Amino acid sequence: MNRLIQIFFDLLMEHGSQERLAKFIRQLRGNQSQRAFAKTLGVSYAAVRAWEEGEAMPAIKSLQLIATYSRQSVEDLLDYLRYGETKNSITGKSKVAEDLLAELNYLPEHETTRLIEILVEKYLSKEESARLAKMLINKLASLEENSSVEAKKILSTNKKNNK
Repeated sequence: MNRLIQIFFDLLMEHGSQERLAKFIRQLRGNQSQRAFAKTLGVSYAAVRAWEEGEAMPAIKSLQLIATYSRQSVEDLLDYLRYGETKNSITGKSKVAEDLLAELNYLPEHETTRLIEILVEKYLSKEESARLAKMLINKLASLEENSSVEAKKILSTNKKNNK
């Protein structure tokens, strides 16, 4: 966190970072009014207005709220404000999907299944759903084959150990 605090104070001294923040906040709030966006973030309208006008930089807690709302880390947001791009934009890879998949580890199995069903129904055509089903069937067959091989190895090892 000390590194983040140092970067933050460095940002206070850079005029370009205030301009990037203003542009970022305008893009992030989209069609929302400044008041609605402020309410969504849990900050004052005056704060959002000041950020967009380049009159002030957000406090660290507000930067954390902005980063969370924009689905990125505080460090990536600070990188963007300092350099105009994040590590993710440099590599051209989005971490949103990976972050979402990491969160799936904390969902109960029935909720993960439900989420997959919703995604398939909402976003896949019938042809894509059929292709996905075929891929899953092949994957299951492969897993069964591998588990059979693994089971045979375990049985073989147990037989050797019992002799």
